[in-house]
Amino acid sequence: MIKKVLIANRGEIALRVMRSCREMGLLTVAVFSDADRTSHHVAYADEAYPIGPAVAKESYLNIEKVIATAKRCGADAIHPGYGFLSENSEFARRCKEEGIIFIGPAAETMEAMGDKIAARKRMIAAGVPVVPGTEQPLQSAEEAVRICNEIGYPVMLKASMGGGGKGMRLIHSESEVVEAYNTARSESMSSFGDDTVYLEKFVEEPHHHAIECRICAEDTENNFMPSPGVIKQLTEPNGIGVRIDSYVYDGYEIPIYYDPMIGKLIVWATTRQYAIERMRRVLYEYKITGVKTNLAYLKRIMHVPDFVKGEYNTLFIEKNARMLVRTNTANEELENIAMIAAYMDYLVNLEENVSAQLPDARPISRWREFGLQKGVLRI
Repeated sequence: MIKKVLIANRGEIALRVMRSCREMGLLTVAVFSDADRTSHHVAYADEAYPIGPAVAKESYLNIEKVIATAKRCGADAIHPGYGFLSENSEFARRCKEEGIIFIGPAAETMEAMGDKIAARKRMIAAGVPVVPGTEQPLQSAEEAVRICNEIGYPVMLKASMGGGGKGMRLIHSESEVVEAYNTARSESMSSFGDDTVYLEKFVEEPHHHAIECRICAEDTENNFMPSPGVIKQLTEPNGIGVRIDSYVYDGYEIPIYYDPMIGKLIVWATTRQYAIERMRRVLYEYKITGVKTNLAYLKRIMHVPDFVKGEYNTLFIEKNARMLVRTNTANEELENIAMIAAYMDYLVNLEENVSAQLPDARPISRWREFGLQKGVLRI
């Protein structure tokens, strides 16, 4: 019987698992890297243990450290979350060897389907149609160029152990192959501890199984580059039909070492149109300052006609690129100024209400004092 679960992950997924465990009356154990010492999942868990440096392969991807921590704290089971070690068959096998329950597929199942190259081979052997591609790992960039030319462009370069879009690159021409090969391998090694990649013919205009807004600390005007930093202020929306899976808070520093996702925003309603309207509302209410985010970009998506009508596919962003370009810079800046002014007014009124109850004969300017205190006059 499971009584204590170690969650071998971080961020919002670690929190989601911990909340489920708490509802089931199970104790939870967090592991954290040096970069995640102040992360929400660390404070939320019943117990928390350091697991190594910020680099994932020395902490969250280190099988023996995770196993040793589980044994040290007396955990009956390990939940891997997603990413990191969740699809690592060797990790599942080591848990079994140590008498620890692995909450997930058996090692044999992972080896059969978790490795995408192995999965392709099994599907081909079973007579299931698959798109043209490689059945063996790519050994070099030169081999990738040759096979891409044989298959024909566009092609998709994928991490064999990948998931969530990590280690995946769309290639339109021969000039893009070498860079895509090198960056995909590097990203795959960083995210999954394995740099095996393969090629598949890219299927144009396919449709995709869910709608979800992923809130990320990234610069949408600079090729979606990660935007690490300290969150100065956070206001999350709420209401009927709204769910937020997040792990950040005011003052939290988003590290540079991991996925820049801040959280997942999900809404539901009786119809698609109502759900879109609800999403527009909650995206408007979602406020984050201190780091750049994709909130404004997501707001624009909610108004693109193709999205509203449900007439979209995996080329949606490329097709609607012009509509998604930021054009209302002035309006957004005015909104930010209005928010700052409103907050200043609130603090001043709060201070005056407190001061009215205390003897104070000093002739001062409340606005000037506030500006000096908050550094506004030094902007």
